[in-house]
Amino acid sequence: MSGGECVTRRTIVEAFGEDFLEYDQRRLDTQMRRLRRKVKEACSQALPVNTLRAIGYCFYAKTKIYR
Repeated sequence: MSGGECVTRRTIVEAFGEDFLEYDQRRLDTQMRRLRRKVKEACSQALPVNTLRAIGYCFYAKTKIYR
């Protein structure tokens, strides 16, 4: 992903293989908070992601996603 690319909450939830309308949105927020903490602990750097309130998340640096 290139810097500045935004991903909607729906896209993220569906990538988990979940139904967006059934998924507890607070759960996604918790998962992102935990992911940020783990990245910070592992490499002492902040995760290059900004939260777009009620929309999704925006990567502010070029990011490689492994599946």
